[in-house]
Amino acid sequence: MEHNYIVDRSWMYKEENERFEDFFIAGVDCFIEFALQHSVERRSNVCCPCRKCQNRYSYDTKTIKMHIVKNGFVHGYTKWYFHGENRKRHREETINVLPSRDDMAGMLTSIYPSSLAYENDTTSDSLNRTGRDRNAKNFESLIEDAKKPLYPNCQKYSKLSFIVRLFQIKCLNKWSNKSLSSLLELLKDLLPEDNLVPKTWYEAKKVMDEMGLKCDKIHACCNDCVLFRGEYENLNTSYNVESSINNSQLQEELDVANQKIQELYVANKKIQELHEEIQKRAEEAEREKAREKEERDYQMQEMQRIVSSFQAMVGLNRQTQ
Repeated sequence: MEHNYIVDRSWMYKEENERFEDFFIAGVDCFIEFALQHSVERRSNVCCPCRKCQNRYSYDTKTIKMHIVKNGFVHGYTKWYFHGENRKRHREETINVLPSRDDMAGMLTSIYPSSLAYENDTTSDSLNRTGRDRNAKNFESLIEDAKKPLYPNCQKYSKLSFIVRLFQIKCLNKWSNKSLSSLLELLKDLLPEDNLVPKTWYEAKKVMDEMGLKCDKIHACCNDCVLFRGEYENLNTSYNVESSINNSQLQEELDVANQKIQELYVANKKIQELHEEIQKRAEEAEREKAREKEERDYQMQEMQRIVSSFQAMVGLNRQTQ
């Protein structure tokens, strides 16, 4: 009887030496097939559930199979929430937020997926549990903000959806923090009492920071020569190059540069001298060849003259006889 890897998932957490057996590999193939069939966008890349990736990164099926066999499944992932198993039902049961035109539940599950998938995991190491506990607190705080109506009997916006929409408008229209704080003060006074509109942008920004949208401003020099961060973080005026650079270090770098320039000059001069020497030797060789050819031609002429004289003498002797 063929094993049903979908129903019985005891195969998922085998020992390391057992993950190379056909039984485990067949289970991995079944999991990948299930993930592809239930992929929302029908993509070839899906989340990798190995211990290292923890559903945070997407790869092709071949890479995912290699990761799972090598690293094993992440602890507690017996419900394949990230791969299509009861995704909608689980979200609705876990996150009962105020209905709105923005998918707050979907956004929160994307930001803090581990708070849903590993809520019953007690086997992970303490470092991972500490990180998850921190994420869980932020997640629960955001869930509470998503459940609270912006003001009594408000049906369209929760506190969280209002802040998110306000942040979007601020970014699109490049509002300053001061102007937004003024608007929040007006809305706070305009809406019914007991409303949850933040008093200032700083108060709203703390909510956005919990969502991982923290933004730090880095001031720049008015001369566009340096950013005030790192060793220049405490500077808040124009950057004085002469007072900020170590003169001895600069002089040392200049000396090294000058030495390299001198070395390059000497090397270039030697190359020129070598080139002239090679050219001179080539010209001398050409002249030597010309002299040898001239001497050979002269010898040939002498030989012809001697032969001609000898032939003439032989002809005279024959005539006299």
